[in-house]
Amino acid sequence: MDSLERQTGPLTAMKTSITSGRFGLTGRLIVGLVLSCAACGVPHIALAAQVGSLIPNSTTALVGQPITFSVNQFPPLDESTVTFGDGSQVFVPLPYPQTVVHAYAAAGTYNVVQTLTGSPIPIAAVRVTILNPALFSLTASPNNVIAGQQVIFTAGIGAPLPGAYIDFGDGTNAPATAAFNRIPHRYQNPGFYTATLRVIGQGQPFASAGVSVAPNQVAVPAGQVYSTFMVGSPVLAGADTAIALSYRIFTPFVVGPSGVSPLQAIVELTDTNGNVIQRSDPYALPFTQQTVNAPQTTMIPYTVPADAGGDYLVRVYVRAATGGTVAVGRAQPLQIIGGPDPAPHINNAFHASGAVLSSSGTNRGGYGVNMGLTTALQWSTEELMLAGTFDPVSKKIDPVLTWQSATPAPVTAPDATPAPNAASSQVDSGHVPAPPNGSGGPEAAGSPTPSAGESPSPAPTQPATQPSAPPGNPTPQPQVTQTPKALQNVMTQRGSELVNAATAEPSPASANGAPAPAPTNAPPAGTMTTGGAAAEQGGPAVTPAPAPNPQQPAQPSLTFKDVVGKTDAAMPAVIGSKETLRGIDATYALQSGWTFHGGGGWLQLPSNTTTEETGELLDVIKGWDSNADTLRVAYSRNQDNVNKFVQTGTTGPLDVTVGVGEFTEQITPHLKGLITGGYSNTQPETGGGAALVDSVNQADLAYSVGTLAADVNYHNAGPQFGTLSGASALTDRAGGAATLSLAPSAISTLAFAYGHDVLRSVYTGTTNANVTYNITPPKWPGITLSLERDTAVAPSSDATTKTVNLGISKTGISSITLTGTIAAVSDALAPESYSTTRTGVFTYQYANGAHTFGGGLNATNTTSVASTATVTESVNYGFTFGGRTAPNPNGLPMVPTRNFETKLTLTNVNMQALLSGGHTATATGLLSWHLTPQLAPGIEFNYQRHYDNNPALDTETSFARFRLDVNY
Repeated sequence: MDSLERQTGPLTAMKTSITSGRFGLTGRLIVGLVLSCAACGVPHIALAAQVGSLIPNSTTALVGQPITFSVNQFPPLDESTVTFGDGSQVFVPLPYPQTVVHAYAAAGTYNVVQTLTGSPIPIAAVRVTILNPALFSLTASPNNVIAGQQVIFTAGIGAPLPGAYIDFGDGTNAPATAAFNRIPHRYQNPGFYTATLRVIGQGQPFASAGVSVAPNQVAVPAGQVYSTFMVGSPVLAGADTAIALSYRIFTPFVVGPSGVSPLQAIVELTDTNGNVIQRSDPYALPFTQQTVNAPQTTMIPYTVPADAGGDYLVRVYVRAATGGTVAVGRAQPLQIIGGPDPAPHINNAFHASGAVLSSSGTNRGGYGVNMGLTTALQWSTEELMLAGTFDPVSKKIDPVLTWQSATPAPVTAPDATPAPNAASSQVDSGHVPAPPNGSGGPEAAGSPTPSAGESPSPAPTQPATQPSAPPGNPTPQPQVTQTPKALQNVMTQRGSELVNAATAEPSPASANGAPAPAPTNAPPAGTMTTGGAAAEQGGPAVTPAPAPNPQQPAQPSLTFKDVVGKTDAAMPAVIGSKETLRGIDATYALQSGWTFHGGGGWLQLPSNTTTEETGELLDVIKGWDSNADTLRVAYSRNQDNVNKFVQTGTTGPLDVTVGVGEFTEQITPHLKGLITGGYSNTQPETGGGAALVDSVNQADLAYSVGTLAADVNYHNAGPQFGTLSGASALTDRAGGAATLSLAPSAISTLAFAYGHDVLRSVYTGTTNANVTYNITPPKWPGITLSLERDTAVAPSSDATTKTVNLGISKTGISSITLTGTIAAVSDALAPESYSTTRTGVFTYQYANGAHTFGGGLNATNTTSVASTATVTESVNYGFTFGGRTAPNPNGLPMVPTRNFETKLTLTNVNMQALLSGGHTATATGLLSWHLTPQLAPGIEFNYQRHYDNNPALDTETSFARFRLDVNY
């Protein structure tokens, strides 16, 4: 062959290339002389293009680890020689392919070459790297953690090594094939674990690191809500929408094998003064341990109440499944376009408002009726109310029957009331009017007995149509009341109900804001009163007869309210302030100052993500000095249903009993104090575990004089202290807070707040400081500016959050709302957990005669390792038409009656996430006929089209249904 190559040298053109371990020899013509017939002696010449192939099973290996090479040749004409680069070689005979195995004795980089036997010219080559396992390293940080806390493993190899991996020692592993690996891991159970760095095919580990894992006893993790964003505003009453919740959890906790998160979100719809109108059932947050200390964005389905209309606020708070508040969000504005609005007619006999909807809308599951109804029968001292409410999150329908002592008053639906400036008769157990003490002073006018755990309600406005008076009584006159001055209360979750109690002004005469009836023994018309009042108008002057001594009106010795169905039962703030109860709830107030409250039923309904819970409530209050000083003793019991228990990683099912005592003292006319203490007993219902006994205590001082108000609060709640589900529930928290509010001018307020908390179950410290400035010019939009700084120091986290919030609002014929929030988060221990959340809401609504027009632009964006963005545009238009002018007997101009009403909303929602995105266009319309001033039947239709980044996921839905709006 060598002599042949020398003879054909002029015919040879050489060109080489190395690709993927294969050396291509092209342009080299090998002339082979083959004697096809020795007898005839005629030579036969064949030409062939010849290349080699040398492919190892791995280009990286350890010292002494065999590497297998696959050797081939095209066309397979000659034998080959493989040289390994360490001084050794091997002969490869025909036929091909062949495999050869070689192990290197020293670390380094080697060139492996394939040549034709006897020729120095390579036809294939590949490079391999040999590593020294003695230089491998594996470290764990931190190496002392609690179950669920993130551990960062750092593995150093020196070069990419296929087959390298980390065995964490708990039955799980992860590849570590890069030269430098940084891999997070969380241990679910306590114990000592040895993580090892291994290579597939090698029996022994090459590096190790030990991690000590302590039990995770975190009852309530620390977290923060960055934004609460309503998808679409303004939105039509009764429409299906969603709430985008952006939040972060700093403290590790354990998620159960079911995959259901132990965190729940509660949505509260409030009026513009912050008073809760409706609290939703819990929504289980889709959370995993791998997303601890990372920003999250979750969409919560929400159905707008059918009987709502006007300006509202939406607030979301996160709680643990076993009780205790994790984080409370900032309230965001929501503008609701009311449905058909029949002219209200209110009397003492019957009232109803709301809507009956046939068929099922989107995201409503199997429920096809949204009742939103209220009916009531009223007498001069009693009221019977029958209602049906539709929960906006769980989509459950709950009937309510109420029997309450009350004066004739407007009754509105329990789901929502027109806002703002709506007179509400919300069913709250703690707002039963206490009997007067007979002194005849303002305090004796039947003002409600405030619960120590409740905020004062604003003075209600009178309805457009006053209820008629009972037969034989003169028309009741409204009392003169003062609207309470709202002190910015940033300690709702810490139970600072004393701030509200200290700054509240006198309350209206009845629980629902109705005026007290005039005494039945009032002197007849035309006679002089003891004060020398004028005689009957138009009549002759008469000599007054001696007037009898004035008598106090007859007052009942007992006022009461009994509820069968769903209500928010009032309880002390340290265990939640209010608890959603489905069952029986009764409150009785005696003239002597005693108030008795008790109830029982379902505290939580079952679902595939929530456990059924039942319980009992008992609350006793004794008040002195017009209820300035009170003593309160409360008891609650909460039991999980063993057969309907949902595993969330927490201990359970449980039977929790709690006792709380609190005492309030009006120390001076401007200083009030509160002392609260409570104990709980938590008994596992299965497994025979030991009962857990824990306690809570709280001290609060509130000072108020003129426009200046201040509050100082201290609280200490054990990690196993049992609570209910309210936003102010205290568990596993110890710390304090202080607020200061003042009025720099007649149209502005300035408030400061500071708070610090630590988790008692595991070291986590949170600090909050904010300042809020509010100015409300008489003829200009009101402006609110707040600056906030929060810090959270937790295992593997040292986060700082800086928030700026700006709000501008104006109401009237045209209503404008503009809010913007920026929350920037940085973490010194986890730089990859940075995030910036921006939220902006703009809404506009205008009414001119029979026409209404509005629109909104809402946007939220979270920049992080898992960035998300949502932008919604909405426009709405409504008008009335048809009908005829009513008969005109007196010749005066009259407004024509319009029988038909229509509303149309168009919404476009654009959403973009890390791996998904698209936009959804929705058209919703409502055509109603005002059959009577109290009834409005109609047709509601909806068309929705979703355009996805993946065309295969495009969807289109539509429905039409009957709707009947009632207001009688």
